[in-house]
Amino acid sequence: MLGWLGSDTQKVDPTTLSPIKKTIPAKYVLGVLGTRSKISYDALRNDIIQPALDAWGVPAELVIPSEGESSHVLMLWAQQKDIPIRMVSCDWISDGRRAGLFRDTSIHRDAHRLIFLQGPRSNAASKTATRLAKKGKPVALSERPGLPLKIL
Repeated sequence: MLGWLGSDTQKVDPTTLSPIKKTIPAKYVLGVLGTRSKISYDALRNDIIQPALDAWGVPAELVIPSEGESSHVLMLWAQQKDIPIRMVSCDWISDGRRAGLFRDTSIHRDAHRLIFLQGPRSNAASKTATRLAKKGKPVALSERPGLPLKIL
């Protein structure tokens, strides 16, 4: 009966009858996915974190994977800035090869803004970042070491 409304109807503010838009809170959760091996603290801070902070401001919380060298460098940065850290781990025994996907999906869901660190041999981070940016999530992508961070 209500087919003319479509399946993607928006919620409406009853006082103004205008659509309610989703807003990103001023205090946001930053998620970082991907890894960089042998990355220095200064390189991570200057090439990846600082451009994101210039665009988005300082996060209220940092959500990172528990594995990876870049996660440990990010943890040091967050501790110096007194930013709370939430580390998301994988249960490789019970989830098998899907454990990494489950961890990454959890970080996508919990973070308001995301930074993807793409490895040298894979374009998976680039594809995921583009897909999430099309859905409206603020995303930044570091494609290769030495290249500037791109805000999508």
